[in-house]
Amino acid sequence: MEENLNLLVACFSAIAASCAAFATFLGWIENRKLRKAQTEPFVDIKLEVMPESISWIRLKISNLGLSPALELKFEFRSHEFSNEKVAEKVIDIFTTLRFMREGLNYLSHGDSRYSNFVNLLENTEARGFDVKEFLNTTLIVRVEYKDRFDAQYSAEFIIAMNELEGDYRIGESFGDQIIEQLKNTNMNLINLKTEHQMFRNEFEKTHRDWTEIELEQKLAFLKKQRAISESLRQSLENVKYQKVDKKPSIHQLRKKMK
Repeated sequence: MEENLNLLVACFSAIAASCAAFATFLGWIENRKLRKAQTEPFVDIKLEVMPESISWIRLKISNLGLSPALELKFEFRSHEFSNEKVAEKVIDIFTTLRFMREGLNYLSHGDSRYSNFVNLLENTEARGFDVKEFLNTTLIVRVEYKDRFDAQYSAEFIIAMNELEGDYRIGESFGDQIIEQLKNTNMNLINLKTEHQMFRNEFEKTHRDWTEIELEQKLAFLKKQRAISESLRQSLENVKYQKVDKKPSIHQLRKKMK
């Protein structure tokens, strides 16, 4: 009986020692993974609204790891549920910068690079798609890179433009911001057109000959001044009228040069 009890205790001791050794081994593996994660690069790609305007959209490429990423390569493709033609136009805008097409040699830890931006206030025809088509677009971006020990890494990111619909600035939604900026842009264009027309009218008045209507208006003004002078019993000899020196037109200058 005593021998069986000793054997049972020895078995339990062996099992406990084995469990402790296994737990130590698992802890060593986890610590190794943790140390590796703390010393390897991690490249993240996300959609970002630029701080200058809520209608300027770009991609932000960041190294969130604790070591530099080397020889970065980017590959873009359309998501299966997106309009392929619109997605290609969006990709063309994002990849205008050279490093987005040909890759990046070095990205230090904590550093970020930015793609070209999509301007949602730009003319739809010049951009190739409208705001609704842009928000319905989803891209897949694959990035490949190495660490300083030549270990290879890769990751894919799904960039869904419709996630911007929930973005806001100081109480205003993304759509409201775009509409407001479009209104401001339209108003600026109207003001610019009005000022240009006013400048053109003044320029023509100075550089062209008198029209019949302008002569009649000038004559009516002179008659009014004469009537005022006569009512005040002023001598008409002392009344002086300002002469308007008109600059010759281009055609008149050409005639003089001949």
